[in-house]
Amino acid sequence: MTSSGPAVVAVQPARARALTHGPRHHFFGYYGISPWNASERLYACLESNFHDRMPLAGERATIGVVGLSDAEPGDFRPLATTAAWNLQQGAMIHWLPTEPETTLVFNDLDAATGVFHPVVLNVETGAKRDVPAPVGIGAVAADGRWALGLDYARLHAQRPVVGYAGARDRTAGVLCPDDDGVWRIDLHTGATDLVLSHAAALGLVPAPAMAHERPVFFNHTLYNPSGGRFLVFLRYFRQGELDSAVYTADADGSNARCIVPWGNKPSHFDWFSDSEVMVTVSHPNGDRRYLLIRDEAGQGWETARVLGNPEAGVLSTEGHPTFSPDRRCFVFDAPADVDGTRPLRLFDMKAGEERVLDWFYAAAQFKGDIRCDLHPRWNRSGTLASVDSVHAGDRQVYVVPAP
Repeated sequence: MTSSGPAVVAVQPARARALTHGPRHHFFGYYGISPWNASERLYACLESNFHDRMPLAGERATIGVVGLSDAEPGDFRPLATTAAWNLQQGAMIHWLPTEPETTLVFNDLDAATGVFHPVVLNVETGAKRDVPAPVGIGAVAADGRWALGLDYARLHAQRPVVGYAGARDRTAGVLCPDDDGVWRIDLHTGATDLVLSHAAALGLVPAPAMAHERPVFFNHTLYNPSGGRFLVFLRYFRQGELDSAVYTADADGSNARCIVPWGNKPSHFDWFSDSEVMVTVSHPNGDRRYLLIRDEAGQGWETARVLGNPEAGVLSTEGHPTFSPDRRCFVFDAPADVDGTRPLRLFDMKAGEERVLDWFYAAAQFKGDIRCDLHPRWNRSGTLASVDSVHAGDRQVYVVPAP
């Protein structure tokens, strides 16, 4: 069933241009991953028949591309389908770094085995290869061979909005598994190694007693630019609210450290360089802080640089930040105002200033698990940001100039 939501547009973005259109819904999902191929001729995204509820087990969305050149303009071109998707993070689509012009990698569900796994797809020839790994990807390294994977069945059981329906949670009932966690996947062979278990991470630093009494789960894997280290959140629900700690480790799981300890409500992130990572945390006064943390032994959030001027209202609200390719700035969304409008903002790292690029409206029904965060992503040349938006009632992809 197709659901388009309300027809009234409360706020029409001033600068945004639609890349996709109805009657079906289109979205990319998460932030910090570029949906553009190397030449910026194609934009990868998902297509679905609904967006006002969570996907059920076995329901499939379509993977495809939108042509952006004069030779291939405008319409969504379907390429494959997937049963491993959600509205917040999509299917974790990446352009394969070794073949960024032609090849996608994303998640799917093997109906025969009931296991999530990566798929490699050539968008020109249609050639598709199932990677025989028992977990779905969350991040892909710069060398295009290695990926980080999570058990999306456990993730769905603990936090459905970012998990996938349809697979058995093999660690159900285990509070802190020592045989599950962050997996390293060889995208060539499918060989999969556990590089950081839940138990190992929880034991690295002191944790609240409740962290040992509730199921913990990993979320949000991301390699640094070179692929030599990665970041991940370990989380549990404490009286209905997430408590989290942020960890980094070498690609093989060695030299793991906690860079943001429990109790500080870390939420969103991006790598600034191979040795610096930005993470948002809470301040006791209720404001958010964007911290630039040195990922080095003996360093941590206590010595981190606070970006902006939160006391003056610059970078004082939550958002999904993603750095431009040249690292001169980052774009981020922010919580909706009382009238339902949400700003897309840009922060200039050198000037220390932020400004609004555009505003997007979301009707009151789009909250909770079916919310539509803007989740901004950069094009490869650093001139455009793309977002998912429901301001017109349906869910579509838009681009905004972001100089």
